[in-house]
Amino acid sequence: MAFLEAVRAADSDRLLIVLADNELGQVLKGKNVTTVTTGNALFSPWPRDPMTLFRDPAGGVVVLVRPDSQWTREADAQMGEILVEGLSKDLKKTWGGLQWRMADVPFHNGQLLDTGKKLWLSLHSVEPRALALASYDRVPVSAFAGPPGARYINAVRLAADELGALYGREPAFVHPLPESSEERAAAANTLGGGAGFDLDSLLTLLTVNDGLVALVADIDAGRRLVATASDKELAQFATRLDLHAEGLRSGLLASQGAPRAQALDDFLESVARHLATQMAVRRLPLLIVRRELQRDRSHADSEFLVGWNNVVLDGRERAEGFRSALAPGDELARGVFAELGYELELLPMLRASVLGNGGYRCASQHLR
Repeated sequence: MAFLEAVRAADSDRLLIVLADNELGQVLKGKNVTTVTTGNALFSPWPRDPMTLFRDPAGGVVVLVRPDSQWTREADAQMGEILVEGLSKDLKKTWGGLQWRMADVPFHNGQLLDTGKKLWLSLHSVEPRALALASYDRVPVSAFAGPPGARYINAVRLAADELGALYGREPAFVHPLPESSEERAAAANTLGGGAGFDLDSLLTLLTVNDGLVALVADIDAGRRLVATASDKELAQFATRLDLHAEGLRSGLLASQGAPRAQALDDFLESVARHLATQMAVRRLPLLIVRRELQRDRSHADSEFLVGWNNVVLDGRERAEGFRSALAPGDELARGVFAELGYELELLPMLRASVLGNGGYRCASQHLR
């Protein structure tokens, strides 16, 4: 409730729609939100991924549903249809009509950044479709320098073109796309470091004046944040995220130096260097929190991220995200956004989203 109240306070005129089971629907009565009853469907907390909301040429709203389901989240495939069927006739009329359709190609909104003219992607953004186009069941990492790697890169380009056509944007890559066998050999491990992470948790693209500024996540900055935080600040961080307080500083520093974190750091450095040839680049801290630091280790992933990139931009030089529970990081991020002319409003964290390796944008779906 604290999160919903904060979202409402941030924009009192915003229409808030909540997919809710019967119990939550009763709790939300009279709270100035529109609820859609989900029945027995067990959805994830992330409506960003399984559907995209568009305006059609006639001005109505289309809920476009992805044709592929994510493993362990198969029920999310019903989310778009239940949303359309559950909204009132009056609201549908106000919107100029509402319908749902199945997309022709896979998409994952956490793996793309739409800046209005371009659709920014990594090769991980189109992996399911690229594998299908290349007739592979997995990325040919061990043969990336050879013909299988060339075939896969060609499929990545074709898949990016399809996704660009779906969104009506020119596709662009946030990292170099290797062409020659030498480039593919050198890039295989670097690009692989970004696998398993959503692009919107690693990169934010802000429109500043007539250009773009890239905010790229930075593992080293996260390490410095942990090293300089006070004992009290780390204790608050531990309490909010249900972490073991004893030895937390050393545990977090070790997490940032682990092979998985270093591979991600190499990927992020590649992204930062590539984007710096096209726009200004700034860095934001990123923390990897491994499961052994958590009291409850029941989550499927081996780690989760705490960062300041997973935000929603509302087009009015404002950004909304979750508070991180690490005050110096929140202050630093607000300062970076403010220097670029943006107000960063940080709202109460939905802990289940963060512990499941999601963020604010994951937990929201906005009309495009």
